[in-house]
Amino acid sequence: MYHPTHLGRVRPAMTDQQAAALSAPCDERVRFARSLFKEFSMTRSTRALKYAALVALLASAAILSPQPANAAVPATVGLEGRLATPAGGPVADGDYTLTFSLYASASAPQATWSETAKVKLSAGRFAHALGSVKALNPSTLDSAKGGWVGVKVGQDPELTRTPFLAVPFAARAALAESAAVAAVAKGLNCTGCVSVGTMKFDGDVDLAGNSIKVKNLTASGDVVAASVTASSFSGDGSKLTGLQIAGGSCKVGWVVTGIKADGSVTCSAAPPAKISEDALGQLSNGLLKNVFDEKFEGVAKAIPDNNPGGVISEVKVPDVGIVKSISVTVDLTNADISGLVVTLFDPLNKQYVLHNKSGKGAYLKTSFPAPTKAVSGDITSWEGQNAKGTWRLIVADWKDNGGGNDGKINSWTMNIKYLSSKKIVLKGDLVADGAILTDGGKSNCFVKDTGKGYSALYCGDKMITGWATPTTPLMKRIFAGGHQSCGILLDDTMLCWGKYDSGNGWKEPPKLTDKLQKLSLSYYEGCALRLDGSLKCWGRYASSAPSGTFTDIACNHTSCCAVTNTEAMKCWGKSDHSQTNSPVGKYAEVDAGYHHYCALTTAGDVKCWGYNNKSQTDVPKTNDVYSQVSLGNYHSCALRKKDGYARCWGKWDNNENVSSYTGPFSTLVQGRNYYHCGLRPGGEFFCWGNSSFWDNVWHRNNYAEARANIGPFIDAQVSRHDHTCFLRRDLTAACVGSNSQGKLQIPEVK
Repeated sequence: MYHPTHLGRVRPAMTDQQAAALSAPCDERVRFARSLFKEFSMTRSTRALKYAALVALLASAAILSPQPANAAVPATVGLEGRLATPAGGPVADGDYTLTFSLYASASAPQATWSETAKVKLSAGRFAHALGSVKALNPSTLDSAKGGWVGVKVGQDPELTRTPFLAVPFAARAALAESAAVAAVAKGLNCTGCVSVGTMKFDGDVDLAGNSIKVKNLTASGDVVAASVTASSFSGDGSKLTGLQIAGGSCKVGWVVTGIKADGSVTCSAAPPAKISEDALGQLSNGLLKNVFDEKFEGVAKAIPDNNPGGVISEVKVPDVGIVKSISVTVDLTNADISGLVVTLFDPLNKQYVLHNKSGKGAYLKTSFPAPTKAVSGDITSWEGQNAKGTWRLIVADWKDNGGGNDGKINSWTMNIKYLSSKKIVLKGDLVADGAILTDGGKSNCFVKDTGKGYSALYCGDKMITGWATPTTPLMKRIFAGGHQSCGILLDDTMLCWGKYDSGNGWKEPPKLTDKLQKLSLSYYEGCALRLDGSLKCWGRYASSAPSGTFTDIACNHTSCCAVTNTEAMKCWGKSDHSQTNSPVGKYAEVDAGYHHYCALTTAGDVKCWGYNNKSQTDVPKTNDVYSQVSLGNYHSCALRKKDGYARCWGKWDNNENVSSYTGPFSTLVQGRNYYHCGLRPGGEFFCWGNSSFWDNVWHRNNYAEARANIGPFIDAQVSRHDHTCFLRRDLTAACVGSNSQGKLQIPEVK
């Protein structure tokens, strides 16, 4: 047990001189605090041990150097002391457990604050920061009132309490940061700058003719001043007086441009409004579009050798609208392009020399005016005009390379971006409270909902679209393959016409009543993908379809492949060219060629397998991301996601390299031997390749409703034999080509 000898460097009472010093300026108070330390001792009769200590209570850092008026008040109070043995010497060095408590008085039964800490003693001396273990804030010091500190060693009784002196009470200055600042500051006589967050005045403020500068001034009552100057006023200013309001008005179409000294306005004609070319798209948030990029393609022709008269190929540009940008692309081959002269003539017969006996090599494939500048003339002069009419390309070979045909116009296109006056494209659903009238409402024709989100064109109470009758079936999808054609009706059932070669004679496709989502048809078989993901297949090789759940299906004339609901691939049928050996991957869709398959992966790339005699399974190595695969006999195509570009590889059936096409396409339609096709935005059916083959698609039929102008379309499919089927926007179907086995004759419904 330690017996207390009272703490030194304190005074039990203050003289009048010392009390006056406490109200002195800060630096004088610091010197006063340092002068308070003296030593004295007390004996506690209940113990034989003697304890002596030296204690100083300091406001942390504040007593050591002057602080700014708005500096944060330290959160701890320094305490120093000394413990002695009964003989008066220092206790042994080491760690001691000390408990420090604050009281409101020397005899207060409860402490207002206390903390226990392990304190290191050296030569009997210790130093501890009150508040370093348990928070000690100014409010706690304030609750101590007169302020007494007690110290307890271990489990021994508390030593005699010692009163606070003036220095620790400086911590209570933190209370001045509260709303009580006005009361505490009353009576202060200060000069210089005072920084405060809020000031409240209970009476008038007399600045003795001086100004007050503030960033913002808020008044709940009137502001009375000889004059008020401001850069702006908020509100309508209706109650402001003494203001001169501009008078006068401008005539219709004119705008105010200034105010005269007498208060009258000056006016001038309003500038014409400038509307961006995509204003319709901007106003509709991209739902409507009337700006289109379109390519108008010329006919491929041979280039006669040593013939300055040349060969002419024409492009007829319809009345599409106002040109925003225009260019021409040519793809030519010749024994020596340095002997070629290439000239373009516009509908006004103005000529533009694109190439004039220059360059080296056998190929001229470029676009004008960029990246290649024309030799003479500038076709961009057509910007802002209607390019309707016949554009002619004349290619003349001026060199003698042995006679005959010395080259070829492989392809050439007029590339026109135009603001259409004829059509708009709507993305999304069209919702109307009333009827949607066609042809200005002259024949009382309108679009009518036919159920499940589909619609048809009616005039009066009859569905007549130019091709449809009340018994015409309405379809969601259309499919063509071999000598059979099928469609999925609005109720998700299947309607088929034509026949397939079963190996034992021609047979009609089965009459399924199942609910379907897709079909795949070929010369010898077919497969239907039900809504529940199961398969129903028929024919020589497809009928052995596996069980399971699938999301896509494709068949050629000897095999089928299907994407499972786990994104794997399953193939079956004849595999004489490894066409059923699909690579491992995660797939989204699949399509079939003559003896090969290509599939779109979930990552947007393409994998192909099977017969590769014309490089049709050698997918080009690019960083492109695709949204669809579409195959021909010995070639493959994929639709690039970002711009609708059709990238193709492999060969046409005559071993010429297959060509890609810029498009843009919204979807690709299966190709055949010498061409590939797709649907452009707006529903136009377009094919590229050898036009002498695909042009025949339109002419090999005897049915008036299947003609070249039957579009636009929402779906189409080219069979790999000799016919093509289309689905119009009004959900009626049409098939063109050869009618063998009745594959063009769409049955009526009752």
